[in-house]
Amino acid sequence: MASKGLIKRIRQLQQKKYRKQTNQFVVEGHKHIAEFLRNSQHYEAVHLITTVESETHNTDDTDTNSSRLVVSPQDMSRMTGLSTACDALAVFQKRQGSTGEDFAKSLEKGAQVSLALDAVRDPGNLGTLIRLCDWFGMRNMLLSGDCCDCYNPKVVRATAGSLARVNVHYAAGTLHGELSGLHAPLIGASMEGKSIYDLDLPLKKVGSDGSKSS
Repeated sequence: MASKGLIKRIRQLQQKKYRKQTNQFVVEGHKHIAEFLRNSQHYEAVHLITTVESETHNTDDTDTNSSRLVVSPQDMSRMTGLSTACDALAVFQKRQGSTGEDFAKSLEKGAQVSLALDAVRDPGNLGTLIRLCDWFGMRNMLLSGDCCDCYNPKVVRATAGSLARVNVHYAAGTLHGELSGLHAPLIGASMEGKSIYDLDLPLKKVGSDGSKSS
């Protein structure tokens, strides 16, 4: 049985201010949780919670010092941010924050194609873009400060586990200021631009996209 205090703390992580205070966020679903457990370099599991019905299902074979708890479906429904609760929920701790400076260092170390986004405020859109970065092998993404929080539960769900493999960095100042200091070719996406198939693109580059709010 989950304590009222634990349920309250997990519910609070639906809000950005509590995620920022604790540096923690929620992941729901066995497959999504497993992706974050595999990336122990950047994420540490704090709580791994399953329902009685899924007690026999091991979330992942990865060793972890996290608190493991089996709860009733009723308790899980009190913790979840979903209309219908999953049978597994985890709270992860971010080991460190990522800034525009970290993004620049990743390029200096030889990172290839990366993506920069400005004013993407819709959680579903941001989650989809993170998933696309993962699909195309992009391991770094730079976001302007007015983009939505990538650890928003709606974003985490929309990434379908890809957030565990894409390093998301936030610009400390303006996105333009961060990009102008990079020693890499910049390619901007525009509705009036040329087709990407007609361009001779360099291997190491940063693509920049504008607002994707709904």
